[in-house]
Amino acid sequence: MIEAALRELAESPALAASAVPTMILDLRLRVWGINPAFEQVSLRGGADLVGEEVLVAFPDNPDDPAGAGGRHLVASIERVITRKERHHLGLIRYDITSPEDPDVYLTRLWSPVNTPIFESGRVIGVMQQVEDVTTLAQDPETARVDPTQLTRLAVALANANAELAVVEDQNRQLRDALISNRMIGVAVGIIMSQQRLSRDEAFALLRAQSQRSNRKVRELAELIAHAGSVRPLGC
Repeated sequence: MIEAALRELAESPALAASAVPTMILDLRLRVWGINPAFEQVSLRGGADLVGEEVLVAFPDNPDDPAGAGGRHLVASIERVITRKERHHLGLIRYDITSPEDPDVYLTRLWSPVNTPIFESGRVIGVMQQVEDVTTLAQDPETARVDPTQLTRLAVALANANAELAVVEDQNRQLRDALISNRMIGVAVGIIMSQQRLSRDEAFALLRAQSQRSNRKVRELAELIAHAGSVRPLGC
């Protein structure tokens, strides 16, 4: 069940279409999926990352004096899992390897947001969304800005994008629900006409068949709507 939920999220069209760089992790910190925006900023392909433990996929730069990127990431994820709430890391340095040479690290500054993924009230994974703020932090104008202000700006930017992603996901769910309701309405109408049943009786029949066949009501409704008959119900 957990694997199915993570796989569905990792393969969802909404994730692929999001402009916010996003990575899906399970509780063992293994990568389940990333979107094209994350591929672009991380310089890594999804096919190479899926199944890898995140600290193996993105090791700390041994030449970074602080070398705390991975530690901050893990601490944030553990906090998200324990508290079941989103966490903004602020502004952190976490270098990435060059696609041409894995021994060469490219300096990167990020503003990450980690959000818990729920299934039946349980946290089953973490969605990490990042903003690459390297250019912002290195710009001569912003270099004169107080570091605290810069961090707040990065957090605000990441938070705004995270909220946008939530809204996009909610809109997707509403669209799916609307399509589902319309499809069910069509199927119920067909059952009413062909079986001479009331609306309530037709829906009860559809729901009963859904339970017997262990298939979602929407799936059966789609079959009936496309077939234009109640044959998918075995009637």
